[in-house]
Amino acid sequence: MRMYGASGIRNHIRASVSQAKWLEEQPLIDGRFEIMVPTVFSLVVFRIKPQTIVGNSLVSCIQEDSRVFLGGTKIKDNNVIRVALGSTYGTQKNVELLVQVIKRLAAKVISENTFDLE
Repeated sequence: MRMYGASGIRNHIRASVSQAKWLEEQPLIDGRFEIMVPTVFSLVVFRIKPQTIVGNSLVSCIQEDSRVFLGGTKIKDNNVIRVALGSTYGTQKNVELLVQVIKRLAAKVISENTFDLE
């Protein structure tokens, strides 16, 4: 409260929720991802589809890359990515960077795990 004040904290929460809603739309636009649970406040949960070993590999690849921080978990035996927004200094540009990193690393992981069946 001391850092923001009442109106500042309301604005910060609104901005975080707005960033989460924007982020929620990005996996749907991309087509390689799907939202796994409804976005509540500033938590966005999605996975790469179709569900394969790529799910675990993607989270590991993102964490090793270390440009962004997020967590992976399982929901009903599905590997998912959890993004929690709302840090004190987080901005929309940070969320846009997150999307770029996820998309680039997803392409890399998919290409490394694609097998020619012919």
